[in-house]
Amino acid sequence: MSYLNETYQTNADEVLCSYRLEPAPGKDMRAAVEELCKKASVDLIGGAAVKDLIARAYWIKDNTVKVAFPAALFEEGNIPQLLTLVAGKIFGLEKIGSLRLQDLRFPEWWLKTFRGPAYGSALLEKIFDSPDRPLVSSAISPEVGLDLSAYHIKAEASFMGGCDIVRDSPQLNNTKNNAFEARVNALLALAADCADRCGMPKMYFPNVSGPGDVMLRRIEHVLKKGGKGVVVSFQASGFGILQMVRNQFPEIIIYGDRTSHAAMARNKSQGIAMTVLGKLARVAGADLIEIGSITGDMVETEAMVVQLHTNLLADIFRTRFPEQRFDQDWHGFNNSLPVVSGGISAEDIRELRQRFGNHLVLQFVRSMTGQEKVTKQHVERFLDELGPLVPLV
Repeated sequence: MSYLNETYQTNADEVLCSYRLEPAPGKDMRAAVEELCKKASVDLIGGAAVKDLIARAYWIKDNTVKVAFPAALFEEGNIPQLLTLVAGKIFGLEKIGSLRLQDLRFPEWWLKTFRGPAYGSALLEKIFDSPDRPLVSSAISPEVGLDLSAYHIKAEASFMGGCDIVRDSPQLNNTKNNAFEARVNALLALAADCADRCGMPKMYFPNVSGPGDVMLRRIEHVLKKGGKGVVVSFQASGFGILQMVRNQFPEIIIYGDRTSHAAMARNKSQGIAMTVLGKLARVAGADLIEIGSITGDMVETEAMVVQLHTNLLADIFRTRFPEQRFDQDWHGFNNSLPVVSGGISAEDIRELRQRFGNHLVLQFVRSMTGQEKVTKQHVERFLDELGPLVPLV
């Protein structure tokens, strides 16, 4: 019996994976695919007891391989376990030269075992009074090193200059000159004060990423001080940690930072695509998810960014590349609000808005707050370059 069956008809309960596979030098493509399926699921030498649990490669064309994994292999509500199967030891196989997980299709039964995002794009209506524009986020630059006083000055300039959100960098946690609890106390009070002065909603998202027990204590402090949202680095912390935060705090707004994603996603022939990482972050419960940008200084293709943006917002996603990607029915699962980031500047906004419309967050870092001295007027001038995007306050 073979793991290859190109006449196999997939069913709705299976997890489907699309891989880009190159066999190792001197190795046969079909033999490499057989090895992938065997190591990712069960070995056929187990006999009749396991024959219904094998992964089946049902599509091989050029370097694309599609594999169907039976539902019985997966635990409910467990992203780390899923990844050990579909993106685990198969990356180390001797017969495979390079391997990239390009896309996943999640079945309804598996999706229904997750809480999902608390708000997603409903943030625009419920928190920010449905602005007829994208939200604007300021991540203070330099991202680590500023003392609390300097950080506070740049945050106030960002809020008063027109930004909706000020958020911590994933590099900033608890430093001697900018302690976590003191920063949370000061910035939450600042956000409330600026909202009163401007007559517009303002939010501060502190970065709580760290060991699980530390994260729980930090989130408790944020909630105690009246905060509604936090930053979680889902790739650096892990999807299991992101799930823990969502499960422990069902109503908190999670700003999903993708720091270190490129270790997995940058090489187009190896690793795990950002499409997969972003979709998993939605499953795990992130309300806002960084997707990169079709402009700026991050290395991504326009097709990848557009696909992820659409997938995060969609209830039913239809791919334009069915030979490599999958349609995804999200079965009523809450969506996530995409965050466009990665070295974008005012010159990029026209193209981004034409492509994405209003359902997104524009995140600026160094281009807006990188100067040594940043004032309300400085941020106003910066945002004024974006045209009618942001009303000055």
